[in-house]
Amino acid sequence: MANCCLNTLTIRGDEETIKKCLDQIKNVDEDEFIDLNNIDPMPKELSEVEASPFLLCDVKILRKELSGEELSAEEKEQLDSARFNGKNNRENAQKALHCKEVYGRYSWYDWHLAHWGVKTTAYDSTLEWIKYHKKNECRIRFITPWEPPVKAMIKLSKQYPTLTFRFKAEEPGNEIDFSDVWRNGEGRIPAPTKLQEEALDLLLEYCLGNENLEGIKLP
Repeated sequence: MANCCLNTLTIRGDEETIKKCLDQIKNVDEDEFIDLNNIDPMPKELSEVEASPFLLCDVKILRKELSGEELSAEEKEQLDSARFNGKNNRENAQKALHCKEVYGRYSWYDWHLAHWGVKTTAYDSTLEWIKYHKKNECRIRFITPWEPPVKAMIKLSKQYPTLTFRFKAEEPGNEIDFSDVWRNGEGRIPAPTKLQEEALDLLLEYCLGNENLEGIKLP
């Protein structure tokens, strides 16, 4: 079970612009006030790739086959077997390779990390409106697994440059205690803690394998 990162996003500015922002990011179907996919939508094809500790190894073997190199018996068996959810490893690797060429990522998992900064979208969200010295302000509290969605928050602030976004994240297990204010994408980006980096390495190996992954870094 993932550690829960507690996030608080406070948005201040013109009331109508705030409401427009809230309408964009909410997920009506899941009854959530914030959905990271509504900030930076993920291509649907990436969700069709089964992430596993063997995915990058499968892709490496497939690339070898496509280059005309002869595969060993063990490599052929690995590609032709079905590992998870009845999905053929070769077909899954083909989809992953296609996604890498088209979208720059192998699966939904590394796409989420690269674009949102977290494994999955937010959940258990609450919303409250506050009147502060005649200024309109709303506060969304939500949870993400392991990490704060810093990359998604910065992108949201760029989409609404007239609003001020105050963000706070807490996750004691990874020694995360961060807060800052962003406006039009301008603001401090937190350096990852040592525990965060170690946790990311373990999660990447568990979900994709230990082959080299280009460009997967915490904010």
